[in-house]
Amino acid sequence: MSEEDDSKRQKKENKKKLVGVRITESRRKKWRSFVAESDEYNSMAEMMRSGVKKIIYESEEDTDAKSIKKKLDTIADRQVRHIKNLEEFREENKELFEQIDGAREIADEIVYIQNEISDYQEDK
Repeated sequence: MSEEDDSKRQKKENKKKLVGVRITESRRKKWRSFVAESDEYNSMAEMMRSGVKKIIYESEEDTDAKSIKKKLDTIADRQVRHIKNLEEFREENKELFEQIDGAREIADEIVYIQNEISDYQEDK
């Protein structure tokens, strides 16, 4: 490693802050044993950073999941309202068609009566 690389690494390290954690001796031994047997971690610090990242990620994931659930609930509510409106529209449409059918029957009766009157007047 060149002096320049070493200098850059030291500057980077100086920007980092140290966070201390007090734990019992038995917990420290357990953690050290875990790190020693682990293929994933080279130090307790690396294991702890990984654990903190995981907790933060899961928390953010929970927040995202809650946000998505809220949006889905809103969409579901709107869908229920649209279905209700569609059912009301269908019912109103059905009533209009019944009224149109009734008007056609009346129109047919009027035409029939007019024909009867015409026939009666021609016979006179």
